[in-house]
Amino acid sequence: DKLLRSAHPERLLWAFENEITRVILPEFDEMMEMPQNNPNHKYNVGMHTLEVIRAAGSSTYKEKLIEEAGLSSKEYNIREDFSEKELRCLRWAALLHDVGKLKTHVLNEKGYDTFPEHAAAGAVTAKSVMRRLKFDNETTDTVARLVAAHAHFDMEVTPVSVRRMMHKYGPDIIPLLLELQTADVLAQSSEHLKEKLDNLEKIRELYEECLEKGYCVTLKELKINGSDIINLLGISGKEVGKKLEEILLAVIEDPSLNEREKLLELAKKLEA
Repeated sequence: DKLLRSAHPERLLWAFENEITRVILPEFDEMMEMPQNNPNHKYNVGMHTLEVIRAAGSSTYKEKLIEEAGLSSKEYNIREDFSEKELRCLRWAALLHDVGKLKTHVLNEKGYDTFPEHAAAGAVTAKSVMRRLKFDNETTDTVARLVAAHAHFDMEVTPVSVRRMMHKYGPDIIPLLLELQTADVLAQSSEHLKEKLDNLEKIRELYEECLEKGYCVTLKELKINGSDIINLLGISGKEVGKKLEEILLAVIEDPSLNEREKLLELAKKLEA
């Protein structure tokens, strides 16, 4: 843990070369042997992972990689003020973000290495690894959520898609998720790098706009609650939660709906 949070997390390679990780983190050894031959990558899974670890939470290394790619680091919001708690989650998520590739490796018709649904598979493995290493529940949960969400960024970036992402993964982890994904794309091939970084910057701007405007993306932010639904529709149990979730999804699409009278009217229409 201290090594990952240090100024030189790449020394994990030394632990691998001296067979230390074989005992305490065998998943990393497997990643070091996993090929990643496709146009999006220039390293195998293990070496890519090391580069992501180095960049995550390090403004200096991110700037270096951006400049080496022929881009200007001044065009991007490069954050560096991470707390010790945030850095721990970031570096462990960086270490485990592609661990799901071990179980999802497939050669496609062109002979390229592909890893369908590796983020979901990786979240399960990440949680198992964190528990095995005796991490606390909060850190374990945050790392698993980051791993699960890190492959989400191939979406079309719009205000609605960003609100959907905040709802799906939780608005609280979006800043860490953006940092992890920035490190991830910087450790990939330089092809389409500017487009990827620009998309992340746009997501960041839309996320901040959503916070500033107070848009609703969680059930607790809805202007009605379960009691309102029970009294209005006469339903109970799990049906109440399902109805609130249905209403929330409509609000995510159109934030202006989040007013009590509008929501009660919407609940009636959805029931009809």
